[in-house]
Parts: sequence; structure tokens; C-alpha cells
Amino acid sequence: MPVPDEPSPGADEPGHETGSQVPNDNLRSSALQGGSYLALREIAGIGIRMIGVVTVTRLVGPHSFGVYASAAAFVVVVAVTAQMGMEVYLIRQSEEPSPELYDQVFTFLLVVSVALTIVAAGLVVLAQHLIRGFDPTGRVTLVLLISVPINVLWSPAQAKIERRFGYRHMAWLELGGDATLYLVAISLAAIGGGAMSLAIAYIAWQLWLLVGSYWLAEMRPRWNWSRAANHDLMRHGVPYSSSGIITMLKSLINPIVVGSFYGTTAVGYVALALRLVDTLAFAQRATWRLSLVAMTKVRDQRDRLQRGIQEAMLLQLLSSAPPIVGVAMLARWIIPLAFGRVWLPAVPVLVLLSIERLVTAPLTVEYAFLFTHARNGVVAVATAINTAVTFALAILLVWRFGIDGYGWAFLIGSATWIYLHVQARRILPYRYTPLLPYYIGLLPLTLFSLLRWPIDVLVFVPAAIVLLKPSIRSELLRVARVTWSGLAHRGASN
Repeated sequence: MPVPDEPSPGADEPGHETGSQVPNDNLRSSALQGGSYLALREIAGIGIRMIGVVTVTRLVGPHSFGVYASAAAFVVVVAVTAQMGMEVYLIRQSEEPSPELYDQVFTFLLVVSVALTIVAAGLVVLAQHLIRGFDPTGRVTLVLLISVPINVLWSPAQAKIERRFGYRHMAWLELGGDATLYLVAISLAAIGGGAMSLAIAYIAWQLWLLVGSYWLAEMRPRWNWSRAANHDLMRHGVPYSSSGIITMLKSLINPIVVGSFYGTTAVGYVALALRLVDTLAFAQRATWRLSLVAMTKVRDQRDRLQRGIQEAMLLQLLSSAPPIVGVAMLARWIIPLAFGRVWLPAVPVLVLLSIERLVTAPLTVEYAFLFTHARNGVVAVATAINTAVTFALAILLVWRFGIDGYGWAFLIGSATWIYLHVQARRILPYRYTPLLPYYIGLLPLTLFSLLRWPIDVLVFVPAAIVLLKPSIRSELLRVARVTWSGLAHRGASN
């Protein structure tokens, strides 16, 4: 954390300029170094989160973890609705937003988040009276709802930091947040806090991020209510939040479908698989944040943007694959060793969700591309199609195959993203064919934990064949050099 007499946060960050734009000839260097900060932060965060998840799940068990996961699934929908895409709105501004605009966004978010939290709390209380057995989940949900305004209000500060590629300070802030989350959760779970320990820890995590973000951005938010500004914010926020809400509705498949058929413990198994895959997919989060800023700065340069999208999608896949494929391959040993044999039912779900995450890896780049071109409606429609199909498949497949059907529903439902690809390529044509050899080599490897000797060794054959191609080996070496260059650049700047 900076002290008062240090330069302002971001002044020594990659790509920071006194003006509103990073010059084009510095953009690649800024993005590369910013990406290395994000990657290192996520790698370090994996260690904290893995230790935290292992400890907490052992302490609370599948049932309590399922109660928390059910409550969190509902609260996330409220938070995404309240956020209204304001971080994206501020990042995609062609000029640096004025202090007045930051204050107007803060005020808008404060009003919207508090109003939605009150409405959501009323619905939860009603559900406690109407739905039998909902009371334990309802109590945790009410506590978690306290986090919604806190979660939403740090968006303006984070947008200001990210506009100048201020990822070094953000990395430290977020690592501190991870540590806060799991220290509080483990402490409370150790004294019997159960699902409530995770809810309270989540609030502590969001408070850390709220205070830290405004400190790093050197912002003091002020009330600034503007009807004209609110109209513009609503025009952006409604379609953006629509796609976000629809995406988050997929998180309700677990508590609604799995919970209805097999109970809260089954929800806990699926929630653990989801948590592990999300933790391992750190490269996708980093690419999303970096792509959004970088594409905003070159969105009018078609040739450069086209090359950037194709390269980013390949880097997204290759950087996502090692942790996801590695854990999926070894899941039948890792899960019982780390979490206990009681969690073994999560293994097939983890493998299927890992495959789905690899298949959809390029999506974050395409999301960023569409949002920077104000195609929020396209994303909303594509997300609605995917969510509706996945929900319907889950009802059918979970009923037929148990919790494994949840993983199959997500994997089969990923085919609906073809609509998003088609719409994005209408704006700017780019190719997916460079990704195919890597998929051929990687996807069979994820099945290793589900197969038995001697069939399991056959999954290595496609990867070996793909590696025989010189161009593939050259590309892998190039990606490694790019990554190492970013890390070395980071080290030289410290």
C-alpha cells in the first residue's frame, strides 16, 4: 500500500499517462506488463484460495457449504443487477472521465444497490414463510445481502485504476482481499459458524476491497445526483445488467435444480466443483479485464484489433489450460486427499465443467470486443439463449444422471454460444481455426480421471500427435517467451 508522500497510485504503473490515452506504440508493452501483474496475482491467489477452500470445506462439510452456495447464488444475481455494468461504462469512455462523472456513477450505484437490496430482503423473508425448509438458507441470504451495496460501490474506483493499467497495486489489494476472506471464514468455521462463517467472511472481503480501492485511486466519493447523467447510465446499464442477470441465473441451476432433486448436500458437491474450476480459470479473469481496457484504446484500428483478438483467444486457451487440465486429470486423487473422501461425488462434475471451461475459453475476449463496441444487446440475447438451453438440459439430465447431469448440461449447452461468435464476426471477421489443434490435444487429457487402465493412457495420444507438428511447438514456445517477457518486464520495473 502507498504512503501519503509516495507518487499517486498508478504513476509508476505500466502505461500510465497524464492524459487520457496510452499511446499506441506503448499499448502492447502496457498490456503485456499489466497482464503479467494480473497473472502473478492470480497465481498467488490460487494458493491462498486453495488453502482456504480446502480448510473451510473440511470444517463446514458438504451440507453447510451447500447452504452457503445456495444463498450466494441468489445474492450474486442481486449484486450483478445493482452493478449495472458501471465499471465497463467508465472504462470504455474515450477520454478520462471527469471527477463529476465518477461521483455521478457512485451516487447512481448507491441508490440502485440499496433499493434492490431492500426489495431482495423482502422477497427472502416472504420465501421463508412460504417455502418449507428454506429458513436456514434464508437467514444466510439475508446476511449476505448486506454485501450488495459494498460490492457495487467500489466499481468507480476500480475503473479509474484499470484505465491506467494500474494492476500492480490492484494485485496487492486483491491478494489482501483473498487473505481477509479466508482468514475470517476459517476463524469462524473453526468455532462452529457453519454456513454463516462464509457469509460474514464475504462481507469482510468486500469491505476490504471497497476501502482499498478508493485509497489506491485517491478518490473521495461525493453525492452528485444528476437526472441527465442517470438517463445515460440507465441506457447503458439496463442492457448490460440484463446479460449479467441472465448469466447469473445459471448459478441458480445448482440450488434450484440440483437442490430440488437431491438436497443441499448435493448442492455442496456441485458448488465445490464450480469453485475449483473458477479458481483455476485465473487466466480468463485476467484476460477479460486486460482485453476490455486494451480493445477500448484500439477499437477504431481494424487490422490491429483483428490480430489482437485472434492472438488473445489463443493466449486465453493456452494460459487457461495447464491448471484446469492438470487438476481435472488428477481429480480422482486430489479431491479425496485434499478435501476428504466424502467429497468424491464432485469429481465427475469437476471434469465436465473443466471441459466446458476450456471450450468456452475464447468467450471472454469476444465479450470484451462486443462491450467495447456497445453491442450489449447482442451479449444479452446470446446469454439468454445459453441460459435457457442450459437450464432446460439441467432439469432433464440431473433427473436422469444425478449431479453429473449438471456438468453435462453446461457442456452441451455451450454449443449455443455459436450465436455470439456469428454476431461478433459480423462486426470484424476473425478466425477460430488456429485453436483447433490445441483443442484436439487438450480436451482428451481432461478425461483421464474418469477412465481406468489401460484406456486412460489413450488420452495422451492426441496430444502427442499434435506436438509432432513443428508449427504447434513453435507457437507454444512463442507463448512461453511472451509470458516470460512479461514477467521479466515486471521484475525489471520493480
